[in-house]
Amino acid sequence: MGYWHFLTLSLCFFLCLLSHIISVSSLRLPKLYRNHNTIHGPKVRFDPTLVTQVSWRPRAFVYKGFLSEKECDHLINMVRFI
Repeated sequence: MGYWHFLTLSLCFFLCLLSHIISVSSLRLPKLYRNHNTIHGPKVRFDPTLVTQVSWRPRAFVYKGFLSEKECDHLINMVRFI
C-alpha cells in the first residue's frame, strides 16, 4: 500500500511541476513568434527542383547552391577531426 501512495504522490508532484514549466514557457512564446514573423527580413522559399535524392537508407540529399565550395571544404574538414 505504501508503494502506491508514493507512486501517486510522485505522479502528482511531477504533473504539478510539468504544468508550471509549461505555463512559464508559454509566457515566453509570444516573443519568439513576434520575432519570427518579422516583415523586414527576406522570405526564404524552398525550391524542390534544387534537391536531388542520393540515398533513401540512410537518407541523403544534395541541395544545389546550399553551401559554397569553400564552405563545403570547411565542413568536411571539421567532420574529419571528430
